Amino acid sequence: MSKRAPLPDSEKRFRRGKLLCRAKGNTCGAFAVAGREVCYHHGGAPGTGRPVSTGKYAKVNLPARLAARYEELKSDKDLTSVRNNIAFLIALSEEKWADLGEVRSAENWDKAIEVLKEAQQVTSEANRGVKDSSIRGKLIQRGRRKMEELVSILEEGQRQVQAEKEIREIYQEIGKLATVEQNRINKLSSTMTVEQAMALISKLSTLINEHVPDKAVRDRISRELILTLNQEAS
Repeated sequence: MSKRAPLPDSEKRFRRGKLLCRAKGNTCGAFAVAGREVCYHHGGAPGTGRPVSTGKYAKVNLPARLAARYEELKSDKDLTSVRNNIAFLIALSEEKWADLGEVRSAENWDKAIEVLKEAQQVTSEANRGVKDSSIRGKLIQRGRRKMEELVSILEEGQRQVQAEKEIREIYQEIGKLATVEQNRINKLSSTMTVEQAMALISKLSTLINEHVPDKAVRDRISRELILTLNQEAS
């Protein structure tokens, strides 16, 4: 397959109304991350393994939107000694939800199957004994474009699956931090009132409902949070 000639850096490419990544000499076929001009694999989204400054999840040079949300949540009086880490995790999860966009994994796989069938059909036509070399050449080129589109869709689907996995891990970590805070409170005070425990659980539930748009994911997080709390309490 011949390589596509790089486009000028100033020229933006779109597919289905969405900006394409401008990496690799403006030839990458993956969708750009929301608010960026490159895809996830070319640095469009922050990873969780970046250098830290202070605290387990503190970062250097946070993106402006993420940093602003982090500061807002950090000042929440209901998030006590672990509020910095919880605030950062919630802000990070919001950033990842924004990166996912409106298209979900299932839609990407449906599109991939559709494009694969089109590529197979074009390849079949080209190999059916077309004598006109010009027509056969056009069919081959069309098949190549379909395969390039398929690769792009699969890369985007893979990125979304990874992002969804990271979001689940983030909320599992929030549950662990909440348990750490509860244990700290128990050490400072011999007892914790039912009202205080309910307030903590209510606050976490509110945060999850506010910042996780997908109901199925919210349900999974709630189940895992309850399981974590029960395991720590036992």
